[in-house]
Amino acid sequence: MNLFLIISAALGAVVTYVLQKNFGMSAVISSSIVGLVGGIIGLIIPNKMFAPVVFCGAFVGMSSPSLFSLSLVVIAGIFSGILFQATTNVFVGFGGKLGSIAFLAVASVFYIKGLLFGIDNLDTPIDEKLREELSTKSLEELQRRVEELSPPLFQSLNNSEKNNKR
Repeated sequence: MNLFLIISAALGAVVTYVLQKNFGMSAVISSSIVGLVGGIIGLIIPNKMFAPVVFCGAFVGMSSPSLFSLSLVVIAGIFSGILFQATTNVFVGFGGKLGSIAFLAVASVFYIKGLLFGIDNLDTPIDEKLREELSTKSLEELQRRVEELSPPLFQSLNNSEKNNKR
């Protein structure tokens, strides 16, 4: 295992996550910026796996700040770097490999977190009346309601989440 690649994946995840959480960028734009910078740096660094592993980490960093903390992103980023190296000769030339690795890393960390600490809101019953009432509201009304009920949650949402009526 190459420690440099593991750290690079974790760094790609952290920078993507911070760009969306602290700078209000969408997950896609954040990941694109990290992938572009990783690709440019990859032209300078002699390790040909640097750019792909950073981009793989960037996919990890696209995790929603409302579900994943920075520490979990770091752990999932490290795990994605390990998985990336473990699957170097698997599915060579197939599209979707980096996203699949990132998904596996994030899902594994989320699963382990759930086993150890439980998952919030898992036993919350569905309120059909509330769903029906909210379905008639405009996006602005929904945003106001979330901001009134939980300012910290509203602040943790990225632009994509804030503008998604579902």
